[in-house]
Amino acid sequence: MFVRMSLKLASTVLRTEGASVLHRHDAAVVSVNHRGARVVFLDGPDLVLDGVAVLALGERHNRFRLRDRSETGRFGKVHPAPKPLYDALVNVIGRCTRVLVVGSDLAKGELMLHLSRKRPDLAAQHVVGTARAGRLTDAQLAALGRARIPAPTRAESVRRTVHGAIRRPAVARIAWHGAR
Repeated sequence: MFVRMSLKLASTVLRTEGASVLHRHDAAVVSVNHRGARVVFLDGPDLVLDGVAVLALGERHNRFRLRDRSETGRFGKVHPAPKPLYDALVNVIGRCTRVLVVGSDLAKGELMLHLSRKRPDLAAQHVVGTARAGRLTDAQLAALGRARIPAPTRAESVRRTVHGAIRRPAVARIAWHGAR
């Protein structure tokens, strides 16, 4: 039996950078491709950009050399398994009230299939919609999220930000003014 070595999947490590994916947010825009995902968090009644998290697979491809004598001199690639990425994105979707999934048709289709198999309740309740898009900046993803995601009311909002400003406690403000 002939097996295509390039279709094998390798165990991978998922790296997370930027904003924490453990907090609850009002809305998120998930831009997914086969190398990783970029998550833009939007909070408050105005859906202000609150943070960006980047999830990336540890290695893009592992190269190998076939050791079989009939296949001497042949090389191939083992592709990284997307399961850790999709599992992490399912957790992010569970922590956000409304989510818009953006990306290529194949990548967002695989994510939605994984989501509907693993947590069909999240796919029905939290995902507002999907959109096809290429490479977008964080500001463009936030603008797309504001256009497509309905804004929560002030009572529904998880975090109540005032035009994106971080409000410091009164003690910290007094100490800061006293140090001047």
